Order: sequence, then structure tokens, then C-alpha cells
Amino acid sequence: MKKWLQFFMAAVLIFSFASFGFAAENEEVANLLKAYTGGQELSEAQMQLIQPYLEPQKPLFGPPTRGALNEGFESGLIPVNWTVYDNDGDGYTWGTSTSAPHTGTYHARVRYNASGNDDWLITPALAPVAGDSIKFWAKSASTTFLEDFVVKLSTTGTAISDFTVTLGSANQIPNVYNQYAYDLTPYAGGTVYVAVVCVSVDQLYLDVDDFEGPEIYTSPTPIFAVNPDSVGFGNTNVGDTSAVQTVTVKNEGGGTLTINSVALSGLNPGEFFVSDTNTYPVDLGYFESMSVDVYFVPTSLGDKMANLTFVDNTADATHDVPLTGTGISIVVSTYPYLEDFETFTVGTNATGFTNNWSNDPTNTTSFFRWNVDNGGTPSSNTGPTVDHTLGTSAGIYLFTEASSGSLGDSAFVYTPPFDLSPMTL
Repeated sequence: MKKWLQFFMAAVLIFSFASFGFAAENEEVANLLKAYTGGQELSEAQMQLIQPYLEPQKPLFGPPTRGALNEGFESGLIPVNWTVYDNDGDGYTWGTSTSAPHTGTYHARVRYNASGNDDWLITPALAPVAGDSIKFWAKSASTTFLEDFVVKLSTTGTAISDFTVTLGSANQIPNVYNQYAYDLTPYAGGTVYVAVVCVSVDQLYLDVDDFEGPEIYTSPTPIFAVNPDSVGFGNTNVGDTSAVQTVTVKNEGGGTLTINSVALSGLNPGEFFVSDTNTYPVDLGYFESMSVDVYFVPTSLGDKMANLTFVDNTADATHDVPLTGTGISIVVSTYPYLEDFETFTVGTNATGFTNNWSNDPTNTTSFFRWNVDNGGTPSSNTGPTVDHTLGTSAGIYLFTEASSGSLGDSAFVYTPPFDLSPMTL
């Protein structure tokens, strides 16, 4: 039986922080939220103060909006036929909250990004007639940190690149709800999507509620939609099983979408595995969905390709989701083993690691982290000027930057796995 061993090194950084005092409660809450989401530890009393304002990191989706647009998010979820994008990539996007509804119990909200928001909340397809407009209520969550948004329109789809029309914008909106309305008469007889895009820079929360507008367009026939439309597993060690990838099929049209079967096909179907608990046929109504789990299980080295094939009742009859992956061997089994880091790339901690070494956190310049470097460290007189291997400024080594990070932060660097079976005592 093979024995596996993987090592990691951890470094812990400890800082002390000064306490803050504030005059107004609204400003205090805003600043405490920023401190907390930035990694600062708060007292129990401070946590109780901000608890009502804490938001989930990812949106959850509820029942679709139907009929004429009249959405106040009272299901407590973003409707499944709406679309949200975290286009600024900070891991936060639109969700629902009970903190400050315009009416009812819930409203939609997105939190700040210190580098600038680019977060999209997109309506379902709308079918305006002459005289129609779209209206909604919006406000800033804070009296100090005031929000900005842009309203965009698409006549083709919900991809960000589809939104080529700007209906309007609002800057530094107040801490009380105001209604914003945009005329859709120029688009009468067509199909449109409307997006509210938060573009604030380092503010707090943008709150919106109570959308009103035209009838929601529904295709008279079922529409097959799949997410993702392709799956790339990357590298997986031969004999191992990759992380799961979930493929979801949704009916974005009217009528019933019937999925009759799901199977693997293509060049290398035996290199992949499907875990499927559905009983076929599966009938999907408007915006109903089903999912299957797919794994990559390479049995040999090299690139592998297959399709996840859905057979359904649409005019196309079948839909393929391409699957790709590469079987590799990453296990160290030859000894003695030496890694001197001379083939690593000096630069950010997102791209410099190689030879199946990895690190956590990655892709950051602000958190406590492991970096690849040569010569002197960024902070003068705090580290070596040459490395151990070559003894020159060209030699490459790993280091942690002590001026970055927060109280209690840890940084990890991981070796590749080691097969100890060839070893003898």
C-alpha cells in the first residue's frame, strides 16, 4: 500500500491594532463593518452592533418573477430568472437583506469594494409596449459613504458585453429611498434586459427594492440552457479523482423541457465519471433546473476529451457539454529530493510557483503571504541580499513579507506529495 506524505510550512504574523472611537452610530457601524470585513478582530459588543448588517458572500436564488415586473424580493432570495455578476471579482455580489427594505421585509443589497464595485443586478427579459418604463427604489446604507450606480440596457442577452445602452446614472445617492424611473418606449415591441450596476468606490452598501415594469417575456417553447457550457478539469494525477464539477440544465422558456437521458460520449468517455441521482425522463417547467456531477478520473497520461450529452425534446434533440482534462504524474518518488527554487519565477505569489509547489493565500499583494524573490527583500535590511544556493543576487528563494497582513494571519507553502513506498529504513 502506498504511503503519501505532503508537507506545509506556516508562518504567523502578529500585529497590534489601535481602537477607534466614533461620534455617530451610522458612521460607527459603517467603519466597524469595513474593519471587520477587512480582517480586523472586533469586541463582542462591536460584533453585536454590526450583526444585522452582515451579508452572505454568495447570492441564493428563489422562485422566478412572473407576469408584469413587480419584484420586492419578498421570497428572501434573488429570483432565479434574474442574473447577478460579481464583475469586480471580490467574491461578493448582489443578495437579499432585511436591514433596510423600502417596503415589506426584504430588499436587494451589494456591499462595498475598496477598489471599486462592478456588480450587476439584471432583470429577466422584459417585453415593453409604448408608455412603459422601469422603476425601482434605491438608497445608500450610510449617511457617510454614498453610493453610485449606472442603469444599462440590452436587447440581445444577459452577458455584460450585451449591455450597450446606458439609460442613466446616479451619483452619491442619499441615505433615504428615492424612486428612479427610465423610459422603455423606444424599445416597445422588442425584448430587453435592464441592469442596475453598482459602480461605487469604497463606500458601504447599495440598497434597492420594489422594481416595477413591463410584462416579463416568456418564450412559448422550452429553451435549453446549461451552466457551465464546458468543463475544464485541468491537471489531475493519474489514478486520482478530480474535484467535482456540477453541470446544471435549466428551462428558460415556456412549456416543458424534457430531459430524456444524460450520458458520456466522445473520444475518452472512460476517463470521466458522472454521478447522477435523477430519474429519467425529467420534466422542467419555466426556470426549473436539474443537475449532474462530473469527475475526471484519468487512467493514463495526456490530454483527455469527452462530451456530457443531454438528450431532450427541443428541436436540436441533443446538447453536448465538452469535458477536458490532463492526466499527469506529480508524485515525488525519487530520492534524495532537492528543491532549490531556481526554476521558480520571481514576481507575484500568484504565478511564481512551479514543480507542483503551491501556496495559500495566492494572487494577493496585501495579505501575509509567501513570495518568490531574488536579491534583497522589498523591506530594506530585513532579509538576505543573496540566496543560499548560488550565493549571488541572481539566486531565487521564498520569503514572507512581515509588513503585510493582519493579526493572526497565516501563510502556507505546500510541497508536492511524496510517495514513500520506495524508501527503506
